[in-house]
Amino acid sequence: MPQVSFRQMKDGTREDYVLLDELEEAFNQGLVDRLMQALRNLENTLSGYQVSRLEHSLQTAARAEADGVDDDMIVGALLAIWATNWHLTTIRSWRHRSSAPTCARR
Repeated sequence: MPQVSFRQMKDGTREDYVLLDELEEAFNQGLVDRLMQALRNLENTLSGYQVSRLEHSLQTAARAEADGVDDDMIVGALLAIWATNWHLTTIRSWRHRSSAPTCARR
């Protein structure tokens, strides 16, 4: 995969930023698919509750919509549970690594 030539943004060339723009555009093409897959994955997490994390996400988004908030807030509500799940999973994995930040090893 092509990479930029710089280590610091201030040292980037026009070609570097054209490359980044092209790569970002390609990455953004798959955003919706990645988000939908992340939401589907919530169906298979953390057993024992009466509702899955996916159902909880859908409930949260539905309540936001019923409250009349804008679309950005509804999407934020929908993804909040996924983001929390990702954060907790990441912190848990860091705790088991000696190179983890001190705050994550508590």
